[in-house]
Amino acid sequence: MATRWQVEFDRYFVRQVRFRTSIPDLDVYSAFQLFEDSKIKDSFWMEMGAELNVSHRKLHDYYHNTWSKRFYTDISPYKQLLIQLSENSSIINLPVKNQLTYIFDQLKQLFPGQKFHYNSVYQFVSYRKRAGNSFISQKTVQKPEIHLNVFDFADNTLFESTNTDHNKTE
Repeated sequence: MATRWQVEFDRYFVRQVRFRTSIPDLDVYSAFQLFEDSKIKDSFWMEMGAELNVSHRKLHDYYHNTWSKRFYTDISPYKQLLIQLSENSSIINLPVKNQLTYIFDQLKQLFPGQKFHYNSVYQFVSYRKRAGNSFISQKTVQKPEIHLNVFDFADNTLFESTNTDHNKTE
């Protein structure tokens, strides 16, 4: 469930961008674009945090890791391509940052109209690299079925009664 400041984030974000750019009529997407493409970021989160009574770090992280993702292409349909690009033999041993430069160059060439969220691609690629490329891509691992016959492991004498009194009839 969203907190009050998350619900109010759009309104305060747009208001803060309007104040800093002196552009009166902005929708959320226009404010986002102006924010991303300008130098209005100095103390932005500090001032917005003071208005919302939330830490500037929390607002900053929410913006980058959650809120702004709605303006980017979802990477889910591109994960297989991202795997292929990250496993390219010419970059596989490079640091993740260099791999990302290559991957984003390729994405721009292949999908010129799409805008991919840097942190989402970074997290996906770096997770795979940390996992030692032993990534299992959304496959279900089936557990083997084991069928045991209990009598194969038991000495039949275990199942014979050791107390024969209950078998006696008098």
